[in-house]
Amino acid sequence: MLDAILSNHRRAPDVASQPFVKIRRWQVVRTANGDEMLVGVLDNGFTWRVTTSIVAFRASNRRITTQSGRLYELNGAPAVENLDLLVIAAHRMLNSLVHAEDTSEIYWRAVANATHQISAHRCECAVRQECDP
Repeated sequence: MLDAILSNHRRAPDVASQPFVKIRRWQVVRTANGDEMLVGVLDNGFTWRVTTSIVAFRASNRRITTQSGRLYELNGAPAVENLDLLVIAAHRMLNSLVHAEDTSEIYWRAVANATHQISAHRCECAVRQECDP
């Protein structure tokens, strides 16, 4: 089965033709030199991607910018299902990321904290009946 999944291994389209992508069932991995890459499946449900290095992350809108300039939006939580983790492991192997550390939880906690802060701000504004749009 992994042969079929990995047999379609190819480069992503150039950024000009695909500047923004939603990604789900994802994992962020950190290499020994500190670079972090995003691995996951695009919202179409069948195209897997290993990104270039992450250069920016905005937890409040779950968006990651990579070295290529592409913008990714984390659509849901990190991968937890065994099949997804197996596919991610295979893609990590293909991209020489076998020994990279999974740092997904750091990103997911930042998203949760940002969401909590936004919700708390909205509640506080509603009580005071003031808030910037």
